[in-house]
Amino acid sequence: MTDLDQEFARARASAVRHLGEDLGERIAALGRAGFRLDLPEDGEETGRDEHGAPQGGSRLGGAALLAPGMPWPTFRDIPMTLLAVLDLAEFVPLLKDELPDGAADLVLNFFHSDPNVHLYDGGVNFWADPGTWRVVAAAKSEATVTAAPEPAVRFRPAPVRAVPFATYPEAEEPMVDALISGPSGDRFDFDVWNDLSARYRAWFQELPSYTRSGRHQAFGWPWILHHSPTDEGLRNLAERDPAAAATAPPPEDWRLLLQLNSDGRVLTEEGKAWWQWADFGELHFVIPAADLRAGDFSRVEAAVQG
Repeated sequence: MTDLDQEFARARASAVRHLGEDLGERIAALGRAGFRLDLPEDGEETGRDEHGAPQGGSRLGGAALLAPGMPWPTFRDIPMTLLAVLDLAEFVPLLKDELPDGAADLVLNFFHSDPNVHLYDGGVNFWADPGTWRVVAAAKSEATVTAAPEPAVRFRPAPVRAVPFATYPEAEEPMVDALISGPSGDRFDFDVWNDLSARYRAWFQELPSYTRSGRHQAFGWPWILHHSPTDEGLRNLAERDPAAAATAPPPEDWRLLLQLNSDGRVLTEEGKAWWQWADFGELHFVIPAADLRAGDFSRVEAAVQG
């Protein structure tokens, strides 16, 4: 049994202890493997292979890995900021059934329009307007290292170590609310609901993954600052494109791609601490599970909480 298997087993036993066998088992079944994206401590290497090369290609900032001839993404003709590159080969062993075919040779580039550029016309909501974010996939074997053109914000490359851990939905996720509300979803007995909600939160705070502060993370259930990022993304979609929202999958059929925490350790090339989302909050990228499996990143939603 791996360390991750043991973590899931302990969480299951704890859920049954806090919530009873029936509800505890159903809650435990919601567990998903996620990955902390840990920045190395000062002077620490992220690991090297037998040839002395750095292991893993996932990182924050730096240059993009784009298909030959792929133009740099723009918003209103202004180059976007590259935030992160995920090397999916690092995640295939645990997520092969959720990732697209050929994921071991796939990298994902995460872009966002940075409000610090100060060149946009008024009226831009950098956290909700369509086109202010982009996820671009490329075959690693063919991709070319592409530096950001001016005047894009350029962050110094910061390699990360992908550390697997057991994740579970927070109480703010609609799926949890539905489970503790009963089969009908009707909170007809507020006292019962309130008791189960308190017991759920007590269980959740015992999990090794529990934290009172955010983290950089790929996949799994997100850390929530205020409310479900999938819910927020779907609300934004409904406001700008009601027809698309009407055919979008329900929240339980979406997956977290990437979560970025405001982090003063990630600096621009000029040394500016601009790695911040709203008021020291979180930036989430979420995607329909079926789209992730198909390798279609056109319906990714981004949500900021701060």
